This record gives sequence, structure tokens and C-alpha cells, in this order.
Amino acid sequence: MAYLQGGEKQKGETSFDKCIETCRKLGAPELLMARLLTLDSVYIDQDKKMERENILADILALQEKNQVLKDSVWSLKISSLAGIYVDKGDYANASMLAEKYDSLTQQCFKGDNEEYLQSRRVAGYFFSLTERMDKAERYYQEALRVAKKIWKENSVEYAKLLRNVGTMYYNSGLYKKSTELLKSAAAIFEQSDSTVYDQLADIYHKLAGSYDLRSEKTQDEYYLRKAVEVGKKIADGNKIRAILSNNLAYHYESTKQYSRADSMYEDTRTYTNLPGQPIYNQYLIAGVQQAVNAVNWGYLQKGEAAIRQILKESTAFYKDSNARDDRFILFICEYYRITQQYPLAVEWGKKMLSQAKRKMGEDNPGMVSTLVILSRLFFESGNFKEAEEVISLMNRISLTSMLKNFEVLSDSEKEKYIANKVSTQHLSNSLLLREKNVSAEFIKETFNQTLLLKSLILSENRRITAAVLNSSDTVLKRLYRDWLSIRQTLAKEYAKPKQLRQAGLEATEERADRIQKEITGRSSGLMKQQQTSRVSLRDLQQSLAEDEAIIEFVYFGVFRKSADSAMYAAYVLRKNKQPEFVPLCEKMELQKLFDSAGSTATGMVNRFYRGTEIRNNSTATALGSQLYKLIWAPLEPYLKGVKKINYSPAGKLYSIAFHAIPVDSTRLLMDKYTLQQFTSTRQVALNKIETGSKKIGSIALFGDPAFSLDSSAMVKLKRPGQTASEIITAQDRGTRGGSWVDLPGTAVEVEKVKQLFDKQALSANLFTKASATEENLKSLNGNAPQVLHIATHGFFLPEPAKEENGSTLNGQDTYTLAADPLLRSGLILAGGNRAWSGKSPIDGVEDGIATAYEISQLNLSNTELVVLSACETALGDVKGSEGVFGLQRAFKMAGVKKMIVSLWQVPDKETAELMTAFYSYWLKGKTINEAFAQAQAEMRKKYSPYYWAAFVLVE
Repeated sequence: MAYLQGGEKQKGETSFDKCIETCRKLGAPELLMARLLTLDSVYIDQDKKMERENILADILALQEKNQVLKDSVWSLKISSLAGIYVDKGDYANASMLAEKYDSLTQQCFKGDNEEYLQSRRVAGYFFSLTERMDKAERYYQEALRVAKKIWKENSVEYAKLLRNVGTMYYNSGLYKKSTELLKSAAAIFEQSDSTVYDQLADIYHKLAGSYDLRSEKTQDEYYLRKAVEVGKKIADGNKIRAILSNNLAYHYESTKQYSRADSMYEDTRTYTNLPGQPIYNQYLIAGVQQAVNAVNWGYLQKGEAAIRQILKESTAFYKDSNARDDRFILFICEYYRITQQYPLAVEWGKKMLSQAKRKMGEDNPGMVSTLVILSRLFFESGNFKEAEEVISLMNRISLTSMLKNFEVLSDSEKEKYIANKVSTQHLSNSLLLREKNVSAEFIKETFNQTLLLKSLILSENRRITAAVLNSSDTVLKRLYRDWLSIRQTLAKEYAKPKQLRQAGLEATEERADRIQKEITGRSSGLMKQQQTSRVSLRDLQQSLAEDEAIIEFVYFGVFRKSADSAMYAAYVLRKNKQPEFVPLCEKMELQKLFDSAGSTATGMVNRFYRGTEIRNNSTATALGSQLYKLIWAPLEPYLKGVKKINYSPAGKLYSIAFHAIPVDSTRLLMDKYTLQQFTSTRQVALNKIETGSKKIGSIALFGDPAFSLDSSAMVKLKRPGQTASEIITAQDRGTRGGSWVDLPGTAVEVEKVKQLFDKQALSANLFTKASATEENLKSLNGNAPQVLHIATHGFFLPEPAKEENGSTLNGQDTYTLAADPLLRSGLILAGGNRAWSGKSPIDGVEDGIATAYEISQLNLSNTELVVLSACETALGDVKGSEGVFGLQRAFKMAGVKKMIVSLWQVPDKETAELMTAFYSYWLKGKTINEAFAQAQAEMRKKYSPYYWAAFVLVE
């Protein structure tokens, strides 16, 4: 002790080693533990954290064998060793200890006290490092709950905890939550007399990163500058100051402010030029970054001279080649990449990969950022074999991490989380696009990942809903009812102009998110009993016939050496063949074709699908042929012998009527193949085989709503469905303006369908005029018919390009300005014109506008088929791998199995004729798919595609 406390480390450690060895020989675990604890305490007093590693490892090994420590001391030592592993970047060992710490502290710490609080905070911290959101968020929220009792909410300790939680959300890509918590923590630090400048600097740094990822460069620079200023106040904080300064310099470099960047790098090197001392590491890193900046600035010779000198100096400093700083290697790679010295770039890249694997373990989520950099490096340099290995590892880590965390996120968080993780898929598709000699295993792996991600949120939510509805857990069902109630409240508020909405809406949104997470957590066990949505390539192949194929379209960002772009491609799967990756066309090529087709539905259909006339015209033939060549002709070599195709679109392809695409001068695609559209082709394996003998049950029909019916009259009047008018108009079901015009043709449509069901003695409830209300639609919640047919106006409004302000807004503006796409699409029912024209809704009465958001809250799980005989009901915002956010997603969320929806504005008379034919064939014993195909084929004999091709059957 005397030697160590006096600074004579070697003599002290030698004496302690002899003492410890004697204790081991005596077989006295208590005495040995006491000596180890004493030595550990000396290093704690001397702030020699890293020297504690071996001692703590010995303490833990001795404790596990002999159980001589109190639980509180044991847990402290576990967390200390885990912290050392984190500082070393050894996340594999840190993760293992986190599980051990969690198990121990759950047993020994109870009650709302300081020990319990700290145990939850520490557990949350360790699990957040390995992206175990399922545990990290739960522990952090528990820590915050107890902290509010024990600490004041304006205390520095509470601010530290807020920083931890904000960091967890930051690392998970949930930047809105992260920003709110980090700003709250910063405000507390700024208003206190605290000197924890390192934590405040870190907060500013993460806020800068959050704004950078959202491309808000002004805010990014603002917080980076604040971080650097605070970093200067840190006692002995030159290392932190250097890191922050280099990051600010890198920001200047990325925004092409090369002179400012060079000055900052030079400044950092003045106070870090201390050879032999740890801070010298920052000197070397700044030097490499300065060399990269010089090349980007155009000073190639300056950069070359700088890199030679830095490499020479680094050899003396990094005596162990395995001890090089990760960022040093990263920027060396970057230097050789931008100077196109690819062999050297790849050599250093491999060193970086080897070091990352050694430090973190191959399965650690912390590896992903390194792997992204390396994959692009290998890709750009033409080292495709190495790129394949890295991308494959990166995808496995990302997907494993994502699926672990998926069950603890709300829908909005899932969207952000997937967007943050799924970008790795773009690199997979880019590699397949660029390199033809990738392994068959890589193609299968990428296709399996595509299957998993397509509409993942939608499919998982349906599983959760099914688990809840089939559960006997009364608490779970109460939570589900509470969640739906809150969502319905939010729907009503969202329908109002922003200035008229109730205060505190964000708190209501957060409450809905919290309840949804609790529902997911409580139903996780029940979900295991449900049919899984994680279907593999093998599952799909077993579901296919020999003459059947699957086409899964993909839309992805392409990484190229010169510039990035976007591309359409498809995976083709046959029963006994390997999946094929087929490139189709670039985004700009398809968009140019759409631009040529015109902005109106009539113009587009006329040019793509041979128009509103049965007779062909040259423009239609030309554009339709181009469309075929872009998105289908490349697939034909892989479809020999195929008669049936199951497909799932992507991106702009969702707005295409595939069945009506002209193949040549006489044939359409539907002449060559039986086509079936799916939200994800994963559903092919999940679907039960539909048989013609399946019994048809009840139907509910809505048509010819009284759009201009006053809402107050809707409360007072109890009017039965009126006799349908025989007047059929050619009115399109998509008129825009201050009000919606009547659709008398829809009355004929629903009445004829009812008559078909009446003849079969099947239940058919008809709602027309005043009875075609939103209330009656919502009354089907939990008691839905087998078929739901709605013939009315539908609307889909594009994403807003402007911010809502305090000016008076009419009804259409309210829906147009809504951020959520489910609020910008919907169905107009009786009385809808009142709200649409901007009048205030009447308390206790639905406004007659059933938004997709509201429909998504219903329970229509008993409904086999929904027919939306309205305009543009297939459209919505296309959001990444989740597909179309609009009416079809809303009804799918509500539990509907199949839908017939429209791609453009549809005419009354011909729509009624198509629907009548469809139901006639279905009631005669055809399957839904067969009846729909036959009805369209019959219509085709009399009309051009404009009158029948808008409708698509989606499963």
C-alpha cells in the first residue's frame, strides 16, 4: 500500500502480487477478496481506471466461485468492469456483463431508493450501447420515474440521466425524442453552477449530429461551435476539445469551407503536439484529416506531403499496430480513397475491419457504421468479393438488432428506426446491380431480407391486433380499448385546423405511443402463437406451382463512384430455381415517361393503356410500349412457361395498372399471365388456399351519400335507404373543389348488388342517402360483414409543400396540410360537405369524412373483401419498404384480407357494370380472384382500359 500510494508502482504491484499469491495458496477466499478489493481501491483513488481491468476480472471470478461479496458490492464491480470494456471498445464482453448485472440487480435491489435508481440507470446505459432497446428504454424510463421522486427535476443529476436517455434515442435514430431530452438536459446544465462541461459538450455534439442527419446545416454548425466553446472549459480536457474541434473542422470541410477547416486542424495540432503522451493521438488524427482537406481543397502535393509525415510519426507512436485509433485508420482510408490509391485504401480498410471485429465482436451493432464505410470503399475500388462479405455481415447485424428492438417501438418510432437501418439494403441491391458474379447465397440472403422488410410494420401490427382480440387477458384488452380511444380523439383533433386543435396534443400522442408499446410488450408471448410473418424463400417456393412465379419489385438508392441515383429492379422466384435479380430502369427514366403521359387521369390512361377509345392510337402505342420495355420486358427471359404471377410493386410502380400494360399491338399483359397483386409477396406463403366452394356470407353496401346533408339533420332524421334513381351519370368520383357533387349512379350500383345477394337469400344491408353516414360505417367495428362495398367519392391529397400558418383554413386545406398521409386520404360520406367546406363540426356527430387514419382504428377482421368503388383509393404516399400509406393500408390495418381499389378517377356507369359482373361471377361459385378477372375480361370486350383497368385486387 505504501509503495503504491507513494507512487512506486512497480514495487507496490510486486508486493501485492506476492500477497495475493500467498492468499491463493492458503485457500482463503475472504482474505484474497479483501486484498483484491484493497488494490482496486488504490487504483480508484489514483484514477487509474484501465489498470483495474485484471483486478476486477479476478474479483468477479472469485465471487462467482465463492460468493463472498454483498450483492451491492458485487454489482458495482460488474458495472465497473463493463465500463472498462466499453472504454476499450470491447462491446462483446461489455454486453455479456450487462446481462449478468441485470440478472443480479433485479434480485437484490427493490423499492424507490438511490440504489435501485442507479441500478436501472446503469442497466439502461449498458443495454443502450448494444442497441437492446427492449431493455434499455424500459430501465431508463423506470430510472426517470424514480429520479423524479428522489432528485429535483432541475438538478444536475437529473440532467445527466436525461442525457443518457437522449443518447439512447439518438443512437437509435429517433432524433425528435433525442433532441427534446438533450435540450432539456442542456438547459438544466446551463442554468446550474455545474462544471460537468464534458457532458454539456457531448450534448451539444449530439444535437449537432441530429441536425446534420436532417441536413439542417445552420443548426448543425451552431451546436458544433457551442460544443467546442464548452470543451475549452473542461479541466484536462484537451482530448475532448481536440475531438470536438476536429468535428467542427470536418463540418467546414463537408460544406466546402476548406480554409476554415484547415485553420482549425492547424490549431488543434498546436496543443496536441506532445509526442509520447496520449493526446498525441489527436495530433495524428488532425494531421490525417488536414491532409484529406488539402486534397479536397485542390492542394494534392500538400496533402501527399502531410500524409507521408503523419505515417512516419504514427509508426513511432503506435508501437503496437493493433493499437491504432479507429478514426486514424478511417481517415487514412479516406485519403487513399479520394486520391484513388485503391490498393492502399483497401489494405487499410481490411485493417480497420480486423480491428473492429477484435474489439467489438462480429455481431455487435456498433460494427455497422464501420461496415458501411468499408462496403462503400470496397465497392468503389472494385473489390466486390470483399464488398459482398462486408455487406452481408452488415445486413445480418442490422436486421438482428432491428428485430430485437421492433417489439418495443410505437408505429412512428418503427418507421424512423427502419429508415435508419434499412439503408444498408440499398448497398446490397447496388452490389447486385454492379457485379454479376456475386454468390447465389448472397442473392438468396438479400431476397430474404427484402421479404422480411416489405410492409413489416403493417404485418406485425396485424399480428399484434389478432393476438389482442383473441386473448383472454382483460388488462391487455383494456389497454387496447384505451389506445383506440386516444387514437380516435387524435383523429378528431387532426381534422381541425391547427389553430383550433386542443392544447397539449403532443402529450396525448406520447400517451398513445406509451400504451401501444405496453400492448406490444404484453402481447409478445401471445404473438408467438400467431402465424409468423417472417417467411423465407423456401416457404415461398413450396407455395408455388411449376407454372407460377413471384416478382418482388424493389426501389433503391444506387451507390456509384461518380454520383448516387435511384433504381427499380425486381427479384424473380420460381419453384425449383434460384432467385434472380433483374435490373429494370432508373427513377428518372420512369418519371420522364410519366411526365410525357400528362398530369390528368384521362391523359395518362389514354397514353399508357390505349386511351378512352377501344381503337388504338399511335401515342398510346408508343408510350405503352416504352412502359412495357422499362418495367416488364427485362423480366420476360425469366418467365418462360409461367402462367400465373404474384407481384408486389415498389415506389412509382404502385400507380401502374400492370394488367393493362400493352405487350404488343394486340395483347395486354393480362392476356399472357394471370396477375395477382400483394402488399408483399410474403403473403403468398401465408395465405390459405381459397376454394370456389367457400360460402359467401353477408355484405354491407354504402352508396349515393347525401354529401350536402346538414350535420344537425343527420342527428334528427332517421331516414331509410331511398329507392335508387335510374339516372346514371358519367360523373367522375373524384371531383375537387369546395364541395362534393352527388353520385346518383352509385345508388344504382349498390342496389343491383343488393338484389344479387337477395336472390341468394344472403344478408345485405344497404346504406344510401342520409343513412350512408360515417356513424353507420364505424358501427361495423367489431361486427363487420364478410364483404364491405363502398361507392362514393374518395380522395388522396399529396404531401404538403408548405407550412400551416395562422390564416383561416378551409376543410380541404386542413386535410391537405396534414403531415400524416392517413389524414390526407379518405372517403366522403353523408354530410361530408359541411366539414370539407370549412364549417365547424357539430359536437357528438361524425363529420362525414372518414379518413384513412380513422378507418385504421376499426376492427374489420371478419371482413374477407372490401370494395372501394371510388376514385384513387389505391393511392397514397409511398414510404420506403412499407408501401402505400392511404386507404388500402388503413383497411389492411383494420384486418381486411382483400381489397378492390382504384388507381384513377372512375366513371359511374361503367364502374357499376363492372361491379355487378364481379359479384355475379363470385356468387356463381368463382373465387374472388377468378370473378374479378372474368369481370374485367368481360368489360374489356366493350370498353377501353380507362373504364375498367383502374381497379386492382390487392391481397
